[in-house]
Amino acid sequence: MNSLVSRFVVLSLAGQMGCFAGPPSEWPTTNDLADPTPASSSEQSCKNASSQDCVLSCKTHDNCPSHQACRDLQCVDYSKQCLTAPDCLSGYYCYDFQCQKKLVTGIRCTGNEACQSNTCQNYCCDTQCQDTCFSCDPGHTQGEAGICAPIMKDLDPYEQCKDNTSCDGSGQCSAPVPEDCNQTNTCVKKPQGAKCEDPDECTSHFCVDGYCCDKPCDAPCASCKQNALKGQCLPLASTYDPGLCDPINMAGDCTSLPCQCDAQSVCRASLGLNCLGDLECASGRCLGNACCATACESPCKSCNSLHTNLNPGNCAPIISGQDPFNECFENTVCDGRGTCFSKTLGSQCDGDQECLSGHCVDRVCCNEVCQDTCRACDSVRTRGQAGTCAMIPVGTDPDAECEGIVSCNGLGQCDFKNTGIVCTLDYECLSRYCSDGYCCNERCDQRCKVCNNFLQLGTCSNPLVRPIGCLF
Repeated sequence: MNSLVSRFVVLSLAGQMGCFAGPPSEWPTTNDLADPTPASSSEQSCKNASSQDCVLSCKTHDNCPSHQACRDLQCVDYSKQCLTAPDCLSGYYCYDFQCQKKLVTGIRCTGNEACQSNTCQNYCCDTQCQDTCFSCDPGHTQGEAGICAPIMKDLDPYEQCKDNTSCDGSGQCSAPVPEDCNQTNTCVKKPQGAKCEDPDECTSHFCVDGYCCDKPCDAPCASCKQNALKGQCLPLASTYDPGLCDPINMAGDCTSLPCQCDAQSVCRASLGLNCLGDLECASGRCLGNACCATACESPCKSCNSLHTNLNPGNCAPIISGQDPFNECFENTVCDGRGTCFSKTLGSQCDGDQECLSGHCVDRVCCNEVCQDTCRACDSVRTRGQAGTCAMIPVGTDPDAECEGIVSCNGLGQCDFKNTGIVCTLDYECLSRYCSDGYCCNERCDQRCKVCNNFLQLGTCSNPLVRPIGCLF
């Protein structure tokens, strides 16, 4: 065998002959969110002996492009709709009714089911990573994304540590230090940004908002615990300062409730005061009977906190499912993103108000109400066009609408029975043959054949007792 031929191994798959490249020494990997095309190599291709078509050889799904799966050592196109994860190949999960390839370590994720490790902490982890003060989020560990490692010192992102302590950088919670002394009884002070309960615990002698602060930070509209900058006294803008400048506490330039820190971090009378027109508002904009901080254009936006669940006066999208100003088309409502729902037939939905048709059935926008027995509107149930109400195929009953053992008959009714089930008339049976009181696999009207042989109910066969004149 020459060197060129020796690089291939002849295989027979599903009755077809093909030739794989010899197993590669290093398999390429890919994922949906990084590079969707696997590394190419002549040793990782396959040629069909008859058609000479080239396909990638593989060992796992990760060796294949995002639209392909690894089956029988070949990368093949794979696209399947689903209702739950078991509907998909192993190594895939069900998301938005579509089988998706599970993500590899280090890729951003939204849930455990999306990761090959079944652990997501903003990134797919390489292990379960559930121990105290461990994480695979590089923002917590300064390590690589997806690699489970100790959380950095003085952080406690998952609030696992008790007694006002935090992680120590080695995968454990730091020990409580009584009376500002360390474990060697040497008196120490906590650094800026450390958790505290009393000013005497801090090097700066300022304990503000539960953290050692760089200054007193006792004026209204200032805070020492803002996001990642804990320990720095910074202005609070366009929000409340609880206890100092809020709906029940006045400070600074605010002389009438409710109060709020404005964009310049000054406590003033809150925006959102009742109005009937633009001329009543300092900003020149009244929307939703509330004064806005800035220009605010509809549809589906408001400055009224009752419409947005945000601070009054802030222009924001109206909550999903509402339409207080009747701006949306016919039956639709606001989508929570500043526009009206306008989903077309076949689009995924959670309620009638999202669809232009006014009908959300089986979680897709449908052309009609589609509530009759053995009818559905999604392509998984009907095997037809999503968004068109159609009859569920014969012999299936995905929503268990038919009682007992009967299933849908393809005509929008429940009336079919499987072979071996008691029947009276042919139409009751999936096979359309009711013989000797049982649904039978064939007509079974021969003289020496029966369908009620209790050893073979539903199968046309010889009777247990041979009738006179029958030879078998």
